[in-house]
Amino acid sequence: MKLPLSNIHTITLKADKRDPLHKQLYEAVREAILNGKFPAGAQLPSSRIFAQTLAVSRNTVVSAFDQLQAEGYIERRVGAGSFVASTTPESQLHARRTKPLPTLTMTSRLSRRGQRLAGSPPRQAGEAFNAFAPGIPELKQFPRQVWARLLSRHARDTRLLSYSAPAGYAPLRETLADYLRACRAVQCTTEQVLITCGAQQALDLCSRLLIDEGDPVWIEEPGYPGARGALLAAGAELIPVPVDHDGLCIDAIRDRVPKPRLIYISPSHQYPSGTTLSLQRRLQLLDFAHQEQAWIIEDDYDSEFRYHGRPLASIQGLASNANVIYIGTLSKVLVPAIRLGYMVAPKNLIAAFEKARSFVDTHPPTVTQAALDDFIREGYFASHIRRMRNLYATRQEILSHTLNQHLHEILTHTPRETGMHLTAYAKTALDDQAIAAQAAQTGLQLRPLSSYFIGPNQQSGFVLGYAGFDKNELIAGVEQLRQLLS
Repeated sequence: MKLPLSNIHTITLKADKRDPLHKQLYEAVREAILNGKFPAGAQLPSSRIFAQTLAVSRNTVVSAFDQLQAEGYIERRVGAGSFVASTTPESQLHARRTKPLPTLTMTSRLSRRGQRLAGSPPRQAGEAFNAFAPGIPELKQFPRQVWARLLSRHARDTRLLSYSAPAGYAPLRETLADYLRACRAVQCTTEQVLITCGAQQALDLCSRLLIDEGDPVWIEEPGYPGARGALLAAGAELIPVPVDHDGLCIDAIRDRVPKPRLIYISPSHQYPSGTTLSLQRRLQLLDFAHQEQAWIIEDDYDSEFRYHGRPLASIQGLASNANVIYIGTLSKVLVPAIRLGYMVAPKNLIAAFEKARSFVDTHPPTVTQAALDDFIREGYFASHIRRMRNLYATRQEILSHTLNQHLHEILTHTPRETGMHLTAYAKTALDDQAIAAQAAQTGLQLRPLSSYFIGPNQQSGFVLGYAGFDKNELIAGVEQLRQLLS
């Protein structure tokens, strides 16, 4: 079925608006698909006809189509054209739009916190990092002189040297809200943004407030150990949900395990597998969480580093109810020493999160927040991200090529369009934890893939960080790994 041109005429683009035309077009088509105005499977007019009808350049249409395709809203078929994604379930779309939304009360959703931190799995950290430590950005190319100047500027302001608001420095919250709305399609006001000391503190706050001891929590399998530790410390019963090439697979367990109080997910770039949650699975997850009155924690830890096209839109931006908590970090995007992250909380939980934040460590460091606000507003943040995208894409290519050249008979991997690490899977069973321990004695920092599992169906392999290491370090690291595996 071809989409009538009359549907296209309903789209209005304005050159004098703040957003560029390609983004306006992307948002208009995306909304039409979600509303069912552009039905699943419908063939879209060509980019040339789109451009003529809307009186814009063809490049504007192509840019919008590229983003829609990357996020799974449309499909392109060679020789046939562009189609609304056939996997978009119209029934789910309309159900999500028409179901009455229950009122979530703060008091009924908060939790008691168990004292379990001592028994939680330790996080791997240290002062010195060698290949292939994951999550380490390039430190040498961070604009240190600019950062030092901004810190010095605000350190002279005595107003910033006293106690501050638990939710964070107000101008930075406003700046981040603008950034998240523009770049991640997050639905939020300034008041919903809370500054934290890294994403881990945001996870800890969510665990303190939303989990009672014994509550079922669904987590990705394999999954992020930092989230696992925070949830275990709150007394949660962790239920692993398998991840396949389309991301979290709810259908694999939904009828066999307890319904969740909370679901933790890293949809844009699943850690550690690197997969991206498909649009169909995103909608399925939102509907399921809505039906079961479950919270969703969306961990968006490195989506800025997408090498082709714009970063994917958030799940939180698709949610029509207030059950998604969005978490991000600046420690991986910039440098770990900044120790700043953020969370976007539902409106009915803001006061509770602010109060809990005040009891954890009173407030984030104000001078650092003020410097970061200027760093973003004055354009240094955007230019640094652009440089790192190019650098990390090159380093991934180097690591991928070297692995294929020297270890293709032992390890297999899939290059990704985003991120700071690759996951290499063993072709035959091996004791990856013993190999990682042996590698540590030589200075090589391997993360065994089996340690990211909590269920019995473990896989062997290694999570290999590449972002913080140059060409020579990566090639030397692969050679060391080859010698260990041989």
